[in-house]
Amino acid sequence: MNTKGKPRPLRRLAVAALILHPVLFTILSVVAFAGYINVVGQGGSFFIPPFESIQVPRLIAALAPCLILPVSFLITLCFYKMQHDRRAVLFPVCLLALTVALGQSYLRVEPDPVEWNYGALPGPAPGFLALTSASLPSGFQERQHHYSRHEYTIDFFQKTQSGTVYLSVVESDLAKFVEPNTPPLKQFSFKGQLGRVYGTNNLNGGEPSYCLDLYWFNGPKQRLSIGISETPPLHRYSPDDLLGILKSMQLQSH
Repeated sequence: MNTKGKPRPLRRLAVAALILHPVLFTILSVVAFAGYINVVGQGGSFFIPPFESIQVPRLIAALAPCLILPVSFLITLCFYKMQHDRRAVLFPVCLLALTVALGQSYLRVEPDPVEWNYGALPGPAPGFLALTSASLPSGFQERQHHYSRHEYTIDFFQKTQSGTVYLSVVESDLAKFVEPNTPPLKQFSFKGQLGRVYGTNNLNGGEPSYCLDLYWFNGPKQRLSIGISETPPLHRYSPDDLLGILKSMQLQSH
């Protein structure tokens, strides 16, 4: 091969550029496959209805560097055979940098819809009712909580000499709460919308327990449930206690 007039270091860089293509393709493919396995392992599915129309373009943007490498390799190989070594070195670098920049820009403009809708937030989303310091009866401690744009759950517990009391608050604009088929202990009106409180006897781990559950629906989507479970059933709390918690909650504005 006649390489007269061409600097040898540039020729070596052109060869290195060709070799790096399959190496980068292999590494990026392994990373992409590992990410796919991780997502499927956690959620059971890669595409989640009804977000496929957003997830597919996001996937293409994320895989763009890997997808562009075969094209880049063929063009770089042509430059190399034509002895355009400078182009063979600069072209794949510029093409890969441009592809990464465009892909990352799209990912920032179009956020992950699953994370956006169901990812953790520091507190209840605007429009939800939030607990205040005066909402809970004394003695309750928080066990866990999770806030997202469409739902939040908070669990509390209270240890007493006679047993344990559990309190949970759930609010959602997507979930549908299934109310018991038994007559409610109390019906009430809050913010112009009707609600109900039910009482049921259950077995909690083989131990008898008494549960009070409040359901309130503020159409068209807002649904809220407050539940207290006492083990053993001492009936220390009444439907009015749950209603008092609801009435003390404040609308989250930001």
